Amino acid sequence: MVTRNIIMSVLVFFLVVIAMGKVYSMKGPTVDSLPEGYSFGLNRGLLAPCRDRPNCVCTDHRDDHYMEPVKINAEKWASFKEDPLIPGGCRLIVSEQNYMRFECESAFFRFIDDVELLYDESSELLRFRSAARLGYSDLGVNMKRMEGLISFLTRVD
Repeated sequence: MVTRNIIMSVLVFFLVVIAMGKVYSMKGPTVDSLPEGYSFGLNRGLLAPCRDRPNCVCTDHRDDHYMEPVKINAEKWASFKEDPLIPGGCRLIVSEQNYMRFECESAFFRFIDDVELLYDESSELLRFRSAARLGYSDLGVNMKRMEGLISFLTRVD
């Protein structure tokens, strides 16, 4: 009987957490819906740093979340910008000259991740940031997403 109560309590707890996440993720990209300390966009030419959680990767800050920027030429960037192919429920939110931001929604829980791409013409480097808005760990989803993008962009046609 005690085991059943514990299992039911744990199940209810997880259902509440999931429901809160779904409500939060439905609020969308407005600034007031973002968690404390979360941001995106450029600040003094740099992408926002990752929060102190293992659910983000970024090329602009050398810390535990760091990934190397990707060397691509301007022609490859222009081609990608015309037809951005980021898989898995991603939609383009902002597209400016050398900056793009996507919102990527997880299939089951509908949690939102933000993916930012910034192309530096002078060095021909694609800088990026991919971060979960909610939760602590993303089980490596953002790193895998960016590794897939890197693989796609650096393949030889």
